[in-house]
Amino acid sequence: DVPAACADVVAFDETGERLYGVRLGEVRVSSWDAKSGAPLTGDALPELSTTTGVLAASAGRLVIAADTGSVHLFDLATRRMLWCRTWLAREFESVAISADGSRVALADGDGDILVLGPDGRQAWRDEADELARTALAFSADGARLVAGNELGGVQVFDAATGALGASMAGEETWLLSIAVSPDGSRVVAASEDGFVQAWSPMDGKRAWTVRNIPDP
Repeated sequence: DVPAACADVVAFDETGERLYGVRLGEVRVSSWDAKSGAPLTGDALPELSTTTGVLAASAGRLVIAADTGSVHLFDLATRRMLWCRTWLAREFESVAISADGSRVALADGDGDILVLGPDGRQAWRDEADELARTALAFSADGARLVAGNELGGVQVFDAATGALGASMAGEETWLLSIAVSPDGSRVVAASEDGFVQAWSPMDGKRAWTVRNIPDP
């Protein structure tokens, strides 16, 4: 078994045969055989000696948005940095990477969303929401980007153009994470006070809400 503390985020490679784990702090990348769990490698990323921030991984790619405002995209197999972009005085709340690794989405506490293309250049930007965007996710086909904010609102964008589709309201609570079902029929978000909510992105209606209240 792989110790839970060895990785803050995990991702399969393109074949599904190798599993990568990345740990912030020392920015260490480890890999295991996906079937047996046998360790394969464990190396630090040479360009980053230490950092804190938010990160995501998919299709053998890793994106790290450091709290200094720099964003790095790495190839996990080679440990090579593919590109780096820096925004001064900007701290990102959330980051997502599309399933094919071609798009990176970033959200900050001022309500801005940035979407970057394969070369790290900005594809589009949305500044319409003054609330902090706290959670991001791409749909499985990469066609849509879903964003949640600090008051439980959810918006669905065209991932290529940034055109706004559905806007959905929920419980007024800070969204910690968001996900899109594989068939794209549901958007589900989890919040800091125990709410889990699901919407239909087609009509923007809430499908259901549950709440887990911890025992005192």
